[in-house]
Amino acid sequence: MTSAEAGGGDRARPVTTRPRTPAPSSRTPDTPHRPMPVHRSADASPARGHAGSPVPIVVAGHVCLDVIPTLPAPTGPLAALLRPGSLTEVGPALLTTGGAVSNAGLTLHRLGHRVHLIGKVGDDLFGRAVMERLRAADPAATDGLLVVPGEVTSYTIVLQPPGADRLFLHAPGANASFAPDEIDPDGIPENAVFHFGYPPLMRMTYTDGGTALAALFAALRRRGVFVSLDMAMPDP
Repeated sequence: MTSAEAGGGDRARPVTTRPRTPAPSSRTPDTPHRPMPVHRSADASPARGHAGSPVPIVVAGHVCLDVIPTLPAPTGPLAALLRPGSLTEVGPALLTTGGAVSNAGLTLHRLGHRVHLIGKVGDDLFGRAVMERLRAADPAATDGLLVVPGEVTSYTIVLQPPGADRLFLHAPGANASFAPDEIDPDGIPENAVFHFGYPPLMRMTYTDGGTALAALFAALRRRGVFVSLDMAMPDP
């Protein structure tokens, strides 16, 4: 769940959010719901070595902060690292952005495409870390991220001992309240590619059986937008 850079290109009109009655959450009721724009930095150029794509790419959905501690090689059963009451010495931790918005969006940017990111974070320490890391890649990268006072930012603790597969401890955070109907399909350019991930990790995309997400995709298809979906299936 990691990435490194974010994208730009020419200017485009904003992707706006629809007004909707918020579901019960920790969001402050009178907090203004600002637009989620599809933004292209006027000063940005394609990544070195790439001609860039004339087609804007919008990547929306799950975004989080990944916390990845350096773990020692296990000397016994892997469960011993999590033994109650024990202390295990670890190495430095890597903090990086994760989720589809970061993983797919920023990788596409490195390949030279014009990429626009849409997601949601809280106004907490982890949210500021996500914004800081995306701004470090491109100051315009955070224009499509909604910062919601009172919500917590999604994060994942990634445990990867040498010689063993990874283990994820995940907190959905603000991703759980991000609904597909917050994206106005009329704000997505008609020639764009729209990629959404990971609905199984975002409560508002699956509690209605996927109806709202399917409606968004249908509306985009009617506008001639090419759509893509990453399910990132969790464990059953």
